[in-house]
Amino acid sequence: MFIQIGDKKFEALYAPQSWNEAHGAKFGEVVHIGKKPSIQHVGEELIEIEISIRLSEEYCDPPSELEFFKMAKSSAEVLPIITGVGVFVGHFLITKIDVGVEQTAGNGELITADVDITLKEYVPPPGMEELPQGEAIEPSAKPREPRQFHVRTEAHFINGNISKIMSLIKSVQGVLDKVRKGARSVKRGLREIKRMMSIVQNTALDTKQRVNKTKKILKRASKLPASLDEVFAYADNILSLPNTVNLDGLESGVGGLESSGRRLKKNAAPAGAFQGTKEIGS
Repeated sequence: MFIQIGDKKFEALYAPQSWNEAHGAKFGEVVHIGKKPSIQHVGEELIEIEISIRLSEEYCDPPSELEFFKMAKSSAEVLPIITGVGVFVGHFLITKIDVGVEQTAGNGELITADVDITLKEYVPPPGMEELPQGEAIEPSAKPREPRQFHVRTEAHFINGNISKIMSLIKSVQGVLDKVRKGARSVKRGLREIKRMMSIVQNTALDTKQRVNKTKKILKRASKLPASLDEVFAYADNILSLPNTVNLDGLESGVGGLESSGRRLKKNAAPAGAFQGTKEIGS
């Protein structure tokens, strides 16, 4: 999980595409006769957070998700924000929602949209009881006791990247299945698959760089870089398909990607064995 806002989890493909925070401070001017005024710090500004998320029926129900945000805004619901590792960020109110509708069904039902959400920190008035910090939905997201070691090895990140790639490949297959059944047009299916392939390429490149930095992992998982290259190549092939490609061309590309994904998962096992150890691989 990347972040939790209220009871809403954001993770995997539903993680925010961007996250911007604004932290400010208030200063007052103290006037001095015949001299320039001096500045005195009088307090902190409320934190503002702007997030951009993409709603798609591939991994969520866009109408209900959008309704959640609209209801929270209209009702001025105070939403605790908690990070994926259990850190409490603060309480926030949704002050603005911008919706960019990309696609709807024939009856107008939302299928795909880009949503920008602005949140502002909420601080109880003086004298009022402090609000509860909220509780993470997932036990794994609650604050953890310190472990025996604190350094995250490259294997942690490599393992996480591999899982992300495999999840995306599974999502690609899901889109292709809908194209086969006629629930998606080839053009629309290809557009969604290309978006996921772009993420696959970036993740594969980051993974290979981490493997190449880590001698011990490279020694035990010597086939992993080649597997990453294969996944990268299939992703590149799919990204280069023209928008007018037929179903056979799309199926061929996705079929090859699935096959390379299985080999990637198999060859990543030795790297995963390092996860949770003190070995850095230097």
